[in-house]
Amino acid sequence: MAIILAAQNGNASAPATWAGGVVPGPGDVAVANGKSIVIDVDWTLAEVRNDATGGAVQGGRFQLPGNRTLTANIYAGSEFLIEYGCVQYTGVAGETSYIVGDSHGGTGTNIMGITHRVAGDLHIIGDVYGGSGQSSVGLYVYGTGKAWVKRAISGAGFAATGIGAVAITTIAYYEEALSGPAPYYSVGVNTSGGCRMLNVPHRKFEVVLEDGTIEVCRPTALVVPAQANVRSGTVYGDAAYTGSLAVPPPARVSVGVPTDDTVGTGYITAADLASDPTISGIASEVQAINDRIVYNVPSGPVISIPAPSGPTKTVALAYCYDVHGAAVAGVEVVIRMRDAVGSKGAYSAQVMKALSDANGIATLEIPRNPKARFDVRRGAGPWVEFSGVDADSIELPAVIG
Repeated sequence: MAIILAAQNGNASAPATWAGGVVPGPGDVAVANGKSIVIDVDWTLAEVRNDATGGAVQGGRFQLPGNRTLTANIYAGSEFLIEYGCVQYTGVAGETSYIVGDSHGGTGTNIMGITHRVAGDLHIIGDVYGGSGQSSVGLYVYGTGKAWVKRAISGAGFAATGIGAVAITTIAYYEEALSGPAPYYSVGVNTSGGCRMLNVPHRKFEVVLEDGTIEVCRPTALVVPAQANVRSGTVYGDAAYTGSLAVPPPARVSVGVPTDDTVGTGYITAADLASDPTISGIASEVQAINDRIVYNVPSGPVISIPAPSGPTKTVALAYCYDVHGAAVAGVEVVIRMRDAVGSKGAYSAQVMKALSDANGIATLEIPRNPKARFDVRRGAGPWVEFSGVDADSIELPAVIG
């Protein structure tokens, strides 16, 4: 590895610029030696420095124009060079340059590794380190162009941040910002300027201002959920968004149905049925069907048993069943006489009623007269006509309402 000092101001590719006429190349160390060197070609070497390495004079700078690539590590010295730094980026708007390597702030006060004060964009494929001197930063930005770095790491000096920013500047990290020795931070921002972090999803950064206050800086590429996917009224994304998703409470969701982070607890009540025209209509239909079941479903045959209680009467036993064929107690059976021609004896013209017992049997006495006509019904159901007989038994209509 050769240490080669600049002999005069000039282009990096010109032999006359360098002591001994040798242009530094891969593996070499180029020292500014108080001179101004323009990097006029893509240049690869081990290091560029503006300190006293190799007996050089402190100071000088390397100017990196737009659309150029410098592949080297950068080391600043101890001379005040806030305007230039060891490497001064000079690209204009629409131009982009690359530095492949790390940049180190210097050992003196305000000694910058790289300065960016223009409108061009600069990508640093490496880390920027604060130095051991006060406010000696690895990258100092006060232009309008973007600066992209891999990592920013503060140094040992007071306020020796990895990055210092004065103007409204966009700074993007490929990886992360790391703080060095407490109480120093990776990024410093002058109170007159600002700093934005890009392309670091799900990260946030602490930024210390020169007046000692600390701000939180979030990447503009941070992915946030859509407002329609966040609960209504919830403020998120640093208060930039408000959710609009309506999440019903468990009491308004049917029992067991998932809602929010739990399940529903709501039951459908009679009031719900009554308030819903569709459901209430169905309920009315169900009630009508129930009415027909109660009054029109066959209750089993109503027969008279050959056990008359007298010469003019017959004991009628009505067997009452439900739709499943089970005996039903408490069913009222009513028989009335419509009219009669002749009679075998006296009888009461009153309506005859009886309730079915525990075995589903209702016991009634009817006049024994083949010319008599009767009506029979179950409860308040419709009347069904049948004719009397001069016999010990009679089979009444199967459907009695």
